Amino acid sequence: MGSVDRSCSPTKETSFGEYVKIVVPLTQDADGYPPISSESLWAEPTESCVGYSVANIPFFAPVLSCGAIVRAVPDEQGGLVFDGVIAGGGHSTVRIIFFDENSVESFKNSMKRFGCDYEVGHKETFLSVDVPPNVPYADVADI
Repeated sequence: MGSVDRSCSPTKETSFGEYVKIVVPLTQDADGYPPISSESLWAEPTESCVGYSVANIPFFAPVLSCGAIVRAVPDEQGGLVFDGVIAGGGHSTVRIIFFDENSVESFKNSMKRFGCDYEVGHKETFLSVDVPPNVPYADVADI
């Protein structure tokens, strides 16, 4: 996990008592992508209790980014399942797959300089990047 903006991701010191997990069902294409059928995201109930604010960087869930306010409904086991977006949070999510492992560290350092956080996926060459509202998306895209 990157080390820049912790406002969007729970840290090891954080008590997860305030956070809930929301399962986002995913639709796989004919090639089996994404490689999972659902993704779990940490979220925090909003002050108004209208929804939940996404608290980590999604890897596969489309249209979701840090800070998005989402609706969730309980499943049969008492867990929460994603049921739609109420409002965006101003962040953007960029998913990057590197084919040259030697480029990964340089890219991570560039993201830190911009003030973007990132998470490393199931492979070291797969990153999900959070672009906060104060960072020009075009500048990040140029890297």
